[in-house]
Amino acid sequence: LQHEPAGHLRLEIETQGATDFAQLPMDRLDMYIHASDAVASHLQELLHESLLGIVVHDAQDPTRVHGYLSAHALRAEGYEQSQSLLPYSHRAFQGHRLLHEYFAFPPRFRFFSIQGLASSLQMILGRRLAMTLLLRKAAPDLEPVVDRQNFLLHCTPAINLFERMADRIHVSAGVNEYHVVMERTRPRDFEVYNVLSVTGHQEGQVNDREFVPLYASVHGIRSDDQAYFAVRREPRLFSEHAVRFGPRTQYLGSEVFLSLVDQRAAPFSDDLKQLSVRTLCTNRDLPLLMPINQAGGDFITLDSAPIGAIRTVAGPSRPMGSVAENEITWRLISHLSLNYLAMTDLSEQEGAATLRELMNLYLALGNHVLTGQVAGLKEVSIQPITRRLAQHRQLIYGRGVGITLTVDESSFAGVSAWPLACVLERFFARHVGVNSFTELSLHSRQRGPLATWEARPGQRPNT
Repeated sequence: LQHEPAGHLRLEIETQGATDFAQLPMDRLDMYIHASDAVASHLQELLHESLLGIVVHDAQDPTRVHGYLSAHALRAEGYEQSQSLLPYSHRAFQGHRLLHEYFAFPPRFRFFSIQGLASSLQMILGRRLAMTLLLRKAAPDLEPVVDRQNFLLHCTPAINLFERMADRIHVSAGVNEYHVVMERTRPRDFEVYNVLSVTGHQEGQVNDREFVPLYASVHGIRSDDQAYFAVRREPRLFSEHAVRFGPRTQYLGSEVFLSLVDQRAAPFSDDLKQLSVRTLCTNRDLPLLMPINQAGGDFITLDSAPIGAIRTVAGPSRPMGSVAENEITWRLISHLSLNYLAMTDLSEQEGAATLRELMNLYLALGNHVLTGQVAGLKEVSIQPITRRLAQHRQLIYGRGVGITLTVDESSFAGVSAWPLACVLERFFARHVGVNSFTELSLHSRQRGPLATWEARPGQRPNT
């Protein structure tokens, strides 16, 4: 070890039944940090920034060591595109997805994994596994509040978003816009997130008419034979019942309207009788009314599975409105061209102001709890750097972008700035071309340097 450990965290895990760890074909262990925002964020910072290594040893006799893992074995989870919850297009900028998910529900990024356990587990003859995480610094503030209840197994993030066919729409002459309703008997219980496909049905015709999104380019279809659909979203209005007795929650959501046009954007005049609309939708505000922490579990499975119960450990979060509503759209468009070159022309304070303006787009969607975190972003400095990079067992030197983010932790209400900075670290990397890299350093006005991430290759395709 390069440093003498000043603290440690010991985790013990026991298998169920008569199964020994040596029998498990397992190489990684995923965990979720279940705690208050303040405790969870500081625990994340401690584990990811102070970890020296992990010792896998016998639960009864710690001197019987089964293996040693480097600090790189512990990884933050939930940031990769394959682990996304929101369905962003491959053509969309993935950095905005990370910000969207963080501001919608920060606990979604409290997962971590310990990898490379396979060889150590083969040496454990029993049902108990012990791991001691060696830490570079002690955490006296966390010692009295952290226990076994803060580390959970078998957890996964879930999103209230699913495919569903809307009720059939009857096409009428002289009507140029149609309301997409998921279920007419329960219109308040569903909200359209996205329209996936539209199919037109003609009387007496076997072949259906497929509509594509307006401005889409579809190969194999003649330009004079293309049919398109356009979507318009508007805020949901109070129903008569809500006006008299009040809404069931503060979230009303939005409604989606569909129009059909031809290649000249004129109203589509084909002899259609009905429309089938396939959507991604949510249950609007129903999750807020869902009882949680029930004795038998909070959810049921559609298919049979060896599961005792499914319970909610965090959430549900408050629904967030569409980014396409109101004036947010125009503010969002102004950030489509944001890149590090634009921020290098600004002072440290101006760069932070630009970043805060972008963050405020997601605060405007409804999560005002994080307002203090955004206000705590005080300085952003950017400079070119050169680093030695290891690639294909060869040492090469590359030019990249060094970013220093300075925060005022008094605005974070006791929460560590590390989780937000971890999201921004991935966000910045997606603004830099594939032939470069970014390296983010996090500084606090109160505690000084907090973290420096390893150089991350740029993930923006070159054009």
